[in-house]
Amino acid sequence: SFRPWHDVFSIIKAFSRLRKSVDDVKLIMVGDGPLRKEAEQVALNTCPEGSIIFTGAVQRDLVPVYLRAGDIGVHFALHTRRLEIVGESPLKIGEYMASQLGVIAGPIPYVCPKEYSDGAICGVRTEDELYKAMHTLITDTEKQEELRTKGWKYVNKNLSMRVISERTYKVLCSRC
Repeated sequence: SFRPWHDVFSIIKAFSRLRKSVDDVKLIMVGDGPLRKEAEQVALNTCPEGSIIFTGAVQRDLVPVYLRAGDIGVHFALHTRRLEIVGESPLKIGEYMASQLGVIAGPIPYVCPKEYSDGAICGVRTEDELYKAMHTLITDTEKQEELRTKGWKYVNKNLSMRVISERTYKVLCSRC
């Protein structure tokens, strides 16, 4: 969603820098929210027309189709007081890994880099770090493939429905 804490403007600006060194690259921004129109305007002002695609709201069951269209997934959130108090869901990171994308993730307390570091570039805090991570994954196909493979293995080992069901069952049984 296009919410202030997702810092879509830094993603667009980092992508704009990436476009200057890598010609044939596009950014797909999936979702909707209060900052979408402003993000579209920033994109028009900083990137060649057509290089950023805004899908708008997408049915949940179609999200994997959009993910599979990409090479990398970016989960970038501003490190704010809200993030410290509420936290940020790592669900998107797991979805990106399950879709076998190279993943870039911001600082997510209790998750990145501890758990996902083998399958993602974690702890990205600034627009410059985001640009460097995007550049690395787009230009270094071996690194991208390494993260895809490790991320996929992590998801299957730790986040599959079978694993989550077993964990849930154990928790429920421990309370009986």
